[in-house]
Amino acid sequence: MPEQFQRCPLRISGRAYIASGETRALLDKIGGTAALQRLTTVFYHRVFRNPHLAQFFTSSIEQDAMRLAFWIAEKMGGDHGPPVEGKGVGARCAPEQCANNDLKTRLQDDAQVREVGAEDLMMGVNGAGAKASLGKVVQYRGTTHGVKECPEWVRRHPWTYEREKHRDLTPRDIAVPRRDGSIRLQKFTVHDRSTAHFAAWHSKNRSVENLGQHFQLDDALAWLRLQFWACKTCGLFPADAAVADADAEARDAYDRAPGRSSPPPLDRETQLAFRDWFTRFLAHFIRVYEQEAPPFAAWALAWSDEPARLHAYTRAVAARQHGMADVIGKSVSDVRRAMSPQDAALYTQVKATGWPYNTNAQAF
Repeated sequence: MPEQFQRCPLRISGRAYIASGETRALLDKIGGTAALQRLTTVFYHRVFRNPHLAQFFTSSIEQDAMRLAFWIAEKMGGDHGPPVEGKGVGARCAPEQCANNDLKTRLQDDAQVREVGAEDLMMGVNGAGAKASLGKVVQYRGTTHGVKECPEWVRRHPWTYEREKHRDLTPRDIAVPRRDGSIRLQKFTVHDRSTAHFAAWHSKNRSVENLGQHFQLDDALAWLRLQFWACKTCGLFPADAAVADADAEARDAYDRAPGRSSPPPLDRETQLAFRDWFTRFLAHFIRVYEQEAPPFAAWALAWSDEPARLHAYTRAVAARQHGMADVIGKSVSDVRRAMSPQDAALYTQVKATGWPYNTNAQAF
């Protein structure tokens, strides 16, 4: 019988994901943006060591980890907690005093990823009916629809604020294939998710025959596997000690850095609630890049449950191999045929229930 916990809803309007009070509360329970940055740092250390996934990147672990953590935090509604004194970025307004506390922000997800498309839009920040006291929306560089300098607003929109105020917009080289089979390098500016993915598809680290190819099922499944494993390593998902401590050097190094320490362990109910919500959250967004991937999410979650498999994977990566022969280069039908009867039954069940959107579907 599944363990009992309070489920956090995955709110979707049309095709757009919407943050809620429940997701903000869940973010607070797991340790806020700091816990997410610990997670994404461990995740990107493993991504950059995997030769299949590393081909998409020309950036750094620190930058990508921070941005992914900020993006997830913003999607959850941003940090909240006790107010502190002070002004400027990072200071927290007292809830009863901050004019932005009743600001309703809707984050509109990309309906589909185009080669260079619109990024998540903030709807209603200065629209009809907005109170005059909400403050002015400012565009410093035009990479977003605007930001507010209110510390409360910044805490709730860390990813948007970083994009508008601090992101390095220096053009970088991407590789564009020519008709004769050669490539040419072209300067390209990355400023949001869509342009980051375009740059990944045209990374100069990719083979000529794959340049420009969008993410495939194998890319999505490898990404999900490492993301869920990092959640177990960092204590955000429940896991046996042998799983949590497998290849944990990146986590331990992060915790030993000046000014940091290992966070207190989460209670099991919080771990179960975050696992249930985050698995559905990623399944929703991974559909944008590979529409066949969501039903495989539960299978990707289970991949990191076996310590022997993790140790074999770690040895393969150390030998500059991708360590995922069951998915890399495989089609949907290939992956399904290679599944065990138990895994195939789980895939069929997940697909039939309407998961991740059916709130009555089985929690994983």
